[in-house]
Amino acid sequence: MKSSLLTLVALLCGKFCLAQTPAAKDALQLKDNYSVQFLYVTNKDKQVLIQKNQYGWNPIALRSNRPQSIKEALDSLAASMGLTIGALRLAGLYTYKFEGLPDHQQVSFRTHFTAKLTAGKLRQPTDTSVVYRWVSIPEAIDRIEFTPAKQQAKQLLTFPKQVWGGSYLIIWKDDKLTGSKVLEPAYSLSPTP
Repeated sequence: MKSSLLTLVALLCGKFCLAQTPAAKDALQLKDNYSVQFLYVTNKDKQVLIQKNQYGWNPIALRSNRPQSIKEALDSLAASMGLTIGALRLAGLYTYKFEGLPDHQQVSFRTHFTAKLTAGKLRQPTDTSVVYRWVSIPEAIDRIEFTPAKQQAKQLLTFPKQVWGGSYLIIWKDDKLTGSKVLEPAYSLSPTP
């Protein structure tokens, strides 16, 4: 009994010590919570920056899985493209619920920010499957294929003085996205003027 107790204590201590290693800490810090920050950068020509990747055309975005403030994260995203931004503003806060993803039952938050390009020249990524492009606002809305992202971009870019909210159900089946459903239509989170 005494040796079993000592073995249990040794195992628990070992597990605790291993959890404190830098690699374990990094793994914990990078745990994906499915929360995403979208950034709508506009230039002096009133064009907005969008990206094309394996999911089609979308606003530029990053997963919120690093220990950074909102401003640090969005500045880093812009800097990775060779850009400096200013006039950062919250434009929307949406929630996504998921159906058909057994490993993800949590609600994820999608925060949307607008910013102005202040300096820099757009640098394309080294990953050739991703392309960045400046386009007019109507063209950006038209190109975005994922229904919730298209609806959000339209709302945010058409009525930029408001902060918007809403909620969507994202539906998966057999590890494939099959659709979405509006749970709460867009609503203003801004005080009425």
